[in-house]
Amino acid sequence: MPEQDNQLPPPTYLLHDGIPEEGLLTGVAGESYITQLAIGQHDAIPQGSRVLLCLSDDKVRQLAETAIAAQWEVGILPHRQARQAMAALGVKGKVADVLRYYADRRSGPVDVLFCNGELVFSSVVIGRVLALRPNDINRHQTVRSMLLGALKGLTDLRLKAYKLVTGKDREIKTAALGMVALGHTQSALLEYAFTNELAVTDGRLALLSLAPRSIVSYLLFILRLLLPGKIKLSQLPPSLSLIQTNRLHISAPRGTEYLLDGKPVHTSEIELEMRNDALQLLPGPALTVRRVDAPRSHKEIVRLNDVPQGDGAGALVEQHLPLFTHATEDEYRELFVA
Repeated sequence: MPEQDNQLPPPTYLLHDGIPEEGLLTGVAGESYITQLAIGQHDAIPQGSRVLLCLSDDKVRQLAETAIAAQWEVGILPHRQARQAMAALGVKGKVADVLRYYADRRSGPVDVLFCNGELVFSSVVIGRVLALRPNDINRHQTVRSMLLGALKGLTDLRLKAYKLVTGKDREIKTAALGMVALGHTQSALLEYAFTNELAVTDGRLALLSLAPRSIVSYLLFILRLLLPGKIKLSQLPPSLSLIQTNRLHISAPRGTEYLLDGKPVHTSEIELEMRNDALQLLPGPALTVRRVDAPRSHKEIVRLNDVPQGDGAGALVEQHLPLFTHATEDEYRELFVA
C-alpha cells in the first residue's frame, strides 16, 4: 500500500461530537477542503468521501456500518474518549499533526471484525486470558506487569463450559479459563511471545483458548511465555488451542462476560464475523498494516491440543483447578482401548 499520493483526496469531512476545539484546523495544509459536521449530520456526507472521526470509541462503533455501506475513507483523530480506537489504529499525538499526516496519505481496504454486530477495534476477551489484550500505544505493558496479572488469583482458577461452532459448522464442546478473539490487533503478548503468523491479515479471525488442566499446567504456560524464542502456531503449548476461521459462534450455557475492547458485556451467545476488505482505512501514524501477498485463505484451522473436550470437559467445569493434572474417567478408558 503506497503511503503517499500526490493526487487530491476526495471531499473531506470532519465529524465531531460537539463544538470542535477552537483553532482545531489552524495551520493544517488543505484545511479549506475540510468540512466540519456534528455527528448528527453524518447523513449529509456523500458516498466515497474521506471522513475523519473526532469521536469516542462508542460513537465510532455506531458509525461503522454506515461507513462501510457508504464506502467512506475513514481516519481516526485523537479524542480523549477514543483510547481503544486510537491504540488499535495507530493514532497518537495532536489533532493538527494527525490531520497533517492524513493530508497526503491514501486509504486501503482492511478486514473488519464484528462481535454481536459491533465493530471490534482489536480483540474480544472472554474470561481470563493473561495479557492477550489490546496494547495501549502510549503505555506498553512490561513482562513484570504481565506476570503479576497472570499470577493474580492463582488459587481460584476455574474452567467454564463453552460450545463453539465454526464457519464450516464444526461443533466443539470445551472448557476454558478464557478465550481471546483477534482481528487486526496490537497486543504486547502477541508481539513478545508469538511469531508474526498470527498478525498476518489473511481474511480470518483467530481464537486462542487457554485451558490448563492444573495449576502446574497454568504456571508452565506462563513460563513458556517468558522463555526466549517465540511460540509457533504449529507448536502451541498443550494448554492453548487455536481456531482460525471467518465466522465463529460461541455459546456459554451459564452465561459469560466478555470485554469488547475493554468494554464489559454480559451474554450467553457471542457471534464473531470477519468481513474481508470491508472498510477503507487511513492508517494512523503509528500503525503498520500487515498484509500477505497470497490469496485470502478459506482454510479453517482447528488445533485443540490438550484442552478439555466433550464429556471430559464437563468434569472440569466450575471446579478449582487441582495442583496437578488428573485424568478424567473417559481419558483413563482411552488408555486401555486399542
